[in-house]
Amino acid sequence: MSTAKKAPKQQRPIEREITIWGCEWGGEEIVDILSQNHAVEDLYIYECDYDGAITSPVISAFFQLKNLTNLDLDDCQLGDTGATEIAKKLVGSNITTLRLARSQIGHAGATEIANHLICSNVITLDLWANEIGAPGATAIAQNLVGSNLTSLNLEDNKIGNRGATEIAKNLVGSNLTSLNLGWNKIGAAGATYIAKNLVGSNLTSLKLGGNEIGDRGAAAIAKNLVGSNVTSLYLSNNEIGHLGARKIAKNLVGSNVTTLDLCDNEIGDDGACEIANNLVG
Repeated sequence: MSTAKKAPKQQRPIEREITIWGCEWGGEEIVDILSQNHAVEDLYIYECDYDGAITSPVISAFFQLKNLTNLDLDDCQLGDTGATEIAKKLVGSNITTLRLARSQIGHAGATEIANHLICSNVITLDLWANEIGAPGATAIAQNLVGSNLTSLNLEDNKIGNRGATEIAKNLVGSNLTSLNLGWNKIGAAGATYIAKNLVGSNLTSLKLGGNEIGDRGAAAIAKNLVGSNVTSLYLSNNEIGHLGARKIAKNLVGSNVTTLDLCDNEIGDDGACEIANNLVG
């Protein structure tokens, strides 16, 4: 008697990365997708910007993914409530990269995230284009030392001079190597505080574009380049003129800078020549 062989059961492909873009699904559908993909390491959800998309059960489902290391939510209307829930679940998770851009997070949500940084594994935090303000920046600043953070992006968050100053005070002793405070109206005063704390910090990349730092702020940064670890410096759209460019130029020799962005300033031909003449040191 011949015996028919059973066809081998087809296995679902193991998904390591899931991207959900512009979804029109509700929270239940998102939870269902995640429940079928337990091995996910990288999760990207973009433009789920309507009420009911990123619900509490959805956030819980994120943290059921035990291999998840990269959580990227962009334009998802989290608000302070969603940010707070995510923050409280960071401890004990394997998430190392947390991006919550354009998610309507204010200082309350940022403060909750900050308060859970030290006990988390997060090394990259990106809160681009929220509204955390100076209080939110201050809370994050106070939790830099002792945390695992190496990269912090607070671009376009209305932190102002006060928020930048608090970040600056906590650079030395932190693990930060990359800092983006672009488009926060920190002005010359904020840039000066950051400059004074470059030497002794681990920063290699500094982005301060669109901050109205002018020649005074540029001069302060230039003065502290030599002796710092900064290799990449981005100062576009800052109302820097010839004098600021000259100060930067004079301090390039002896510094570690290999990338310099001064686009959309007012350095003119003279400023450009000053920079060019100091490129070969």
